[in-house]
Amino acid sequence: MNSDFPILLVEDDNISQRRIGRTLLSAGYEVMAVENGRDALELFRRHAFPIVLTDWLMPEMDGLELCRAIRALSSPDYVFIVFLTTNDSRENIIRGLEAGADDYLTKPFDPVELIARLASGRRILELERAMRQANEKLRASLNFQKTLMDTLPNPVFYTDAFGAYLGCNAAWADDIVGLPREEIVGRTAADLPDLIPPDMAKGFQRPDAEPSRKTGVSVRESRIRCADGVWRDFIRNQAAFKNPGGGIGGIISVMMDITEKNRLLRTQEINIDLAKNIMGLINAVPERHTPLPGGLSLFTETVSLPCNAEGGDHFFVRNYPDREGGTAVSLKDQSGHEVGCILRSIITDLLHNALLSCCDTVHAETAMSRLNDEICQTALFSGRDFFTAIHAEIRHSDLEMRFLSAGHPPLLLIRGTEVTEMPRPGGAGSNPPLAVAGGLDYSAASYRLRSGDRLIFYTDGLIEMPWRKRGQIAGIRELKAIVARIVADDPQLPVCEIVRRLLKRFSAISGQTVIPPDHEDGPRNTSPDDVTVIGMEIERRDRHTGRVFRPESLKSVSRGIIELYREIGEIWRRNGFAEPERRLRVILEEALLNAWKHGNREQGHRAITVRWHCGNDFVLEVTDEGDGFDHTRPYDPTCAENVPRPCGRGLFFIRELSDCVAWEKGGSHLRITFRRYPMTKEKKRRMKEVGKLMDIWRCERTS
Repeated sequence: MNSDFPILLVEDDNISQRRIGRTLLSAGYEVMAVENGRDALELFRRHAFPIVLTDWLMPEMDGLELCRAIRALSSPDYVFIVFLTTNDSRENIIRGLEAGADDYLTKPFDPVELIARLASGRRILELERAMRQANEKLRASLNFQKTLMDTLPNPVFYTDAFGAYLGCNAAWADDIVGLPREEIVGRTAADLPDLIPPDMAKGFQRPDAEPSRKTGVSVRESRIRCADGVWRDFIRNQAAFKNPGGGIGGIISVMMDITEKNRLLRTQEINIDLAKNIMGLINAVPERHTPLPGGLSLFTETVSLPCNAEGGDHFFVRNYPDREGGTAVSLKDQSGHEVGCILRSIITDLLHNALLSCCDTVHAETAMSRLNDEICQTALFSGRDFFTAIHAEIRHSDLEMRFLSAGHPPLLLIRGTEVTEMPRPGGAGSNPPLAVAGGLDYSAASYRLRSGDRLIFYTDGLIEMPWRKRGQIAGIRELKAIVARIVADDPQLPVCEIVRRLLKRFSAISGQTVIPPDHEDGPRNTSPDDVTVIGMEIERRDRHTGRVFRPESLKSVSRGIIELYREIGEIWRRNGFAEPERRLRVILEEALLNAWKHGNREQGHRAITVRWHCGNDFVLEVTDEGDGFDHTRPYDPTCAENVPRPCGRGLFFIRELSDCVAWEKGGSHLRITFRRYPMTKEKKRRMKEVGKLMDIWRCERTS
């Protein structure tokens, strides 16, 4: 309504004042009229008018001075000012607008135009009032939010979509970052590299907003070094909020300190590292190469990737020289993924190993039947607990393999390009899961292996990987087809490479990430279940290529190293072995120099024999004709006091850059094994730790 916008009319001509006043009153406006600028200013100070109509030329204070004076006042509301003037020159119009006027009318003017100009001004004032009221509501809401956030003991912060701080509470600013809020707001984590924890910095970026937009609230656990220098554990609840356009406006994060909770849990939870060492004590480290009669070798590759710190998959591969000279491989999958899984795994494999070790003649099926009975008779497994198993025993003398499945996916036999599952569903060797019911007689089947055969054992975590992406698992037919495609181009593809490509293929079709431990980004498993794959192959170990040298000088040794590296390096690269310069060349140099200097004592009539064989691993053998040396007690070249000493450097590099080293014949025969992909330092350390554990099943039995 026009009456909501009273007008102050400033006009020194009485006739014009009355005429304009009548026009305004007829339009519904309330009007207060004065004759000069000074009176108008005093009246405006007592009663703030939203609209001012003022003449330009007036006594005491003209319209230009009045306009400037009104604009100088700190009025909370906007004032719409219109000049009434007889001078419509361009210069005067600019002077009036610069003084603060919003509009002007040239005398004489049409009353209709005056009312139209005022209607335009009224719309501007209505928008200004609405905006001011909205700002007041927003200010009140922000004050409420700030008060609410500051009363929360949990740290809270929120950023825009580009990572800049929009706000935070006192707990975040003071306790976590250690800066006043005004020094944080408007800046990003990149602006505060020394103060914002790196883990928190990741949460400020746009990519983190995407999962929040799709799933609502995301939760992650973080360990943060707080402003007081103490590391604390936090649960971070994070969600994206939208901007007015519907896009991602930013991210809000609420932190909860769980340091004390985690401390209490750690005092009660099972020590996973201790449990793994117990499993290592029970199952030992599988031998990668087991010699077989007839110039053969049994190669074993194991990849086990739990989806948690430790899962329900567990296995052992053991050689039993007392049991007709054989190797047993057993892969089991416990139900569930909680901490109790590893405890049940320990119990299961402890009993199974004991059953296999206590009697030289017990068969695989008999041991499995007794294991099932022992488990069912104990109260250690609840009614919901069970496990599946695939078990095989390979007799070294004739490669006879006895195998059985207890509710477990069958193993795969690869012979050339043909892929066969064993056992077949419902056939010999197919049995129900264990720990379900006692008194069952488990059956086994047999098969005669031969050189070149490859075996793949796996848990259901592998074939269930595609479930989330396509709503169905990979059946045995699809698994066989995938393996057949892998070996189609190379029927002699080593089993270690088959395992690697199999994991890569399942990662691609499932959208999950499963990376073996020997990969630079591994180990990693983003699938919802544990994934374990064991590959075995009957390899020939008597097909070596060799060279014999009788170097008479250091120069001839160097020439032999260059020739050998050129020949062996080509085979190395062709078969996909990594880092030839760092691994092969350095070790060739050190091994030959060691054989010539410390073995043959630089005597040119003594030979150095170099042999190599490429299969799943690359095996390099260096033999000298010397008297040997004590390779177990070299100087440690990493110690400062040993740097000048000539002995120890070569042995250090040989051990450091290879995957397995063995000295025989008193140190005169060196056997070095390289994997296709070098083990990480962490895996080497882990294998050394487990290797130090006592092999309890090799202790002599007293009865």
